[in-house]
Amino acid sequence: SRAFHFVKHVDGSLTALNLMLLGFASFLPFASALSGEMPLLIGSQIVYSTTMFLLSVCAWRLWRYLHGHPELCEPPMPLSVYREARFRMVTLMTICVASVLLASVLPGSGNAAFMLMMPAGWIGRMLKDRADRLA
Repeated sequence: SRAFHFVKHVDGSLTALNLMLLGFASFLPFASALSGEMPLLIGSQIVYSTTMFLLSVCAWRLWRYLHGHPELCEPPMPLSVYREARFRMVTLMTICVASVLLASVLPGSGNAAFMLMMPAGWIGRMLKDRADRLA
């Protein structure tokens, strides 16, 4: 995670958050294979999207924890960096829900919703750059 660019000290809570994130990340190959091999089954889309949703929740909690504990970071995480990460995670959570809804209407098309992460990344960076210029 890009969040660890700022980390200089680790505590028990950060370790627990990171282990939770890694636990869901370890499930991603299975969820991806299931979705790829059975794209017309809504269940495979639900498994993949739920895995991605839980990953984004864990990542957001990790970023929020680091931003709220500047003593763990050197330098402290800038607010604009935290806001960009939060925007990406909330956008990913929204896309996960949209992908299941899309797959329920058009079987096999749910993963297409995840292509929205590319423009979401651009928008997040533009918002961060704008905030940095105004600061």
